[in-house]
Amino acid sequence: MVTVEEKASKLLQTLPKKVDQPELGEEANSNPIYRFLKRETGMARKVLKLVRKDLADTIEMCKGNLKPTNDIREVSKSLLMDNLPKNWKMWVTELSVTPWIIDLVKRINQLSTLNNSKDFGKSNLWLGGLFYPEAFLTATRQYVAQCIKVPLDELVLNVSLFKFFFY
Repeated sequence: MVTVEEKASKLLQTLPKKVDQPELGEEANSNPIYRFLKRETGMARKVLKLVRKDLADTIEMCKGNLKPTNDIREVSKSLLMDNLPKNWKMWVTELSVTPWIIDLVKRINQLSTLNNSKDFGKSNLWLGGLFYPEAFLTATRQYVAQCIKVPLDELVLNVSLFKFFFY
């Protein structure tokens, strides 16, 4: 129990306390990318709340302050074996719990950056770090269709992949 409590405490300290919400006012609601970011932020808040609660409950159970439930036992067992708890699997991943938490923190940090930027990720975006990357592509298409006043079904999506090497 001491090992689980220490691990849960370290993981909980790694997580941010909250997810920044985009704040642009009512006129931004007509922007599909802004609406996407609001939904993405809602998902991040939901995941963060669940993970923080499970970790806090696990710590309290280990201290003897909280009666163990099947859910808390399952989380503590997963933490002990360094497996990802089943109810945390929000996206496809083969990561163990510690790298998964680090990945979640990176996703939340990216969302905070996007929510605080004025260009909604046009300049820099980790597409794989979104909960719903396909929704971002859809929102981007809708935004472009609005800007150039063309029906959405007349747009053609072109993708170019570049391979970068860092030495």
